[in-house]
Amino acid sequence: MTDLMTYEAALNGEGYEWVEPADRKGYARRIRPPWNPVGENTPRLVLVAKRPELMNRRTVLPTDQDAALFRNFAALEPTPDQALDFVHRFGPLWGAERERFEEWEFEVRTMRFLIELWDAVQAGKRTGVVEEHFKADKSGVIEFPFVDTVLEYRPWLWQGRKGGQHSGAEISVETGATAVGQRGTPLKAAQSYVVQAINRRLATLGAQTALDRPDGKYQLVTRPHNLLGALWFQFAASIAGNKSYRACEVCGRAMEMSPDVNRADRRYCSDACRSRALRSRQKQAAEMRAARKTLREIAKATGSDMGTIKKWLGED
Repeated sequence: MTDLMTYEAALNGEGYEWVEPADRKGYARRIRPPWNPVGENTPRLVLVAKRPELMNRRTVLPTDQDAALFRNFAALEPTPDQALDFVHRFGPLWGAERERFEEWEFEVRTMRFLIELWDAVQAGKRTGVVEEHFKADKSGVIEFPFVDTVLEYRPWLWQGRKGGQHSGAEISVETGATAVGQRGTPLKAAQSYVVQAINRRLATLGAQTALDRPDGKYQLVTRPHNLLGALWFQFAASIAGNKSYRACEVCGRAMEMSPDVNRADRRYCSDACRSRALRSRQKQAAEMRAARKTLREIAKATGSDMGTIKKWLGED
């Protein structure tokens, strides 16, 4: 049984940028419903390395750096600026020379939709996204939404299994018949839908499985071919491991709360956010004291003890 996934990305040290395609007339739009809110007005942009000829590269381990990276990817506002910030930290999705913005938008919105569905299923909530998209007809069959785009997954651009780069055309693999609906409760249908969508992506994006010993002992390791595959593998592993997540109280980034990753009482995703929270509480304490609030009232409002409040205010 595969119990470890690792993905290593080589980033161009000069950075990346969005550029307009050299041949705008020959730039065929690949807008796939339902996620493009502006349709034909989606920016015609291509992601490229600023100076690809240079060998100035740095290596990152995206999923090691962030155990909840797939959720933080899905939480991106799919704009060129936010996508570019993500690239500079973790690398391009396909590791390709050129990646289109509309494909980035499709991937972000699709993963967000499936995460929302799975969270609703886990919480037993038939309202919201489940109620909207999983309704039974008169015969009791629940028709699956977005079969042609979300379930029948055909990425336009990805890194092939043998290292060859594909671009400009759909890539598809045989993964078995795709269900278009099922009987049962909306929650069961939504659960089946998410699992089927993830399995389709794991099969299509591909990975190498091999024996390795990253910790000195041989383990069966899965190595996705690109960052996008690593994100979907991380999502699948979160389901298999029944993992839980919490939002950082400062920046809102998701954090995995598994015992081997974070303490159960962790509130911040980084030291920077912890420091920001401390400065915010200190400022609140000073403002409340200036408004003649008691030390007890300040301690309660800031979640701190009386001794700490006195030190902040210099009232020892």
